Amino acid sequence: GGEVMIPSVVVYDGCSYAVTKIGAAFTDCKSLTGVTIPSTVTVLGSNCFAGTGLEFVVIPGCVRTMQGDCFVQCTDLTTVILNSGTQKIGSNTFAGCTSLVSIDIPASIITIDNNAFDGCTSLTSVCFEGSEPPEMDSDAFSTGTTILVDTPGWNPVTAMADCIDENTTVVWSVTTL
Repeated sequence: GGEVMIPSVVVYDGCSYAVTKIGAAFTDCKSLTGVTIPSTVTVLGSNCFAGTGLEFVVIPGCVRTMQGDCFVQCTDLTTVILNSGTQKIGSNTFAGCTSLVSIDIPASIITIDNNAFDGCTSLTSVCFEGSEPPEMDSDAFSTGTTILVDTPGWNPVTAMADCIDENTTVVWSVTTL
């Protein structure tokens, strides 16, 4: 497979430009298995890595927003590391990532949009690091699985009632800090 290191600066016509957003440049690149996102990027645009062969991705804390469909249908994606600083997981961001088993949601996440993890049929563990739940839209976690949800005290069974479907079960595991 192939890995890409996205530069933090590009030079065009003698001028330097910071790379702050990644657009849909990599959509459906099945041979892309790894990517390094520079600390200058604040937005992952819609479909930026949709349908790629990514297996592992680290989202640096400088990325504030992941717009819709960022990693949709990345069926080989097993590991996602979200660093503190990221605030929004857009709609369908990880939808159809059928190999994703677990994810830690940092306290900095404010919003998880609709269908963000829809169809993540291997997702069985979610750890929320925030003392309060983020705003979660409809079917954000409609995985069709039983998800063990770890929180620092808030009840995910209640907080997540509107963001799962009838085929998804939430089991609460309380973290003591």
